[in-house]
Amino acid sequence: MTEQTQQPLTPPDCDLLGMRIGEVWNLHDGDIPAIFNNEFLSAAFLRIESLRQVPAASVPDDDIVLAKLAGFGRAIEEWKKVREVALRGWIKCSDGRFYHPGIADKAREAWEAHRQGRAARGVAV
Repeated sequence: MTEQTQQPLTPPDCDLLGMRIGEVWNLHDGDIPAIFNNEFLSAAFLRIESLRQVPAASVPDDDIVLAKLAGFGRAIEEWKKVREVALRGWIKCSDGRFYHPGIADKAREAWEAHRQGRAARGVAV
């Protein structure tokens, strides 16, 4: 997790819910498999759940919500034990949310393709 403030990595209206986007990211990329344990599962859940958020590829900076998204439910203290590792690679942006750069790249591609498809069909974007 990088503690820096920069512009969000996906547009604020980037909503991938209901879209068939195929393989947005590969869970086996990077260093996540090296930590195959609670941290791995938490990181995987966060990545998956980030695609259901608006904007896509982001999660809120709220430990109660993050614990739930990461599969810890109400076990906030247990979440806090794995938080740093589970959020490895995420960047905190100026909207107060964490974004994963790799997921954001794929989310932007899917969002732009969706918007272009709608425009080509004459549907307002």
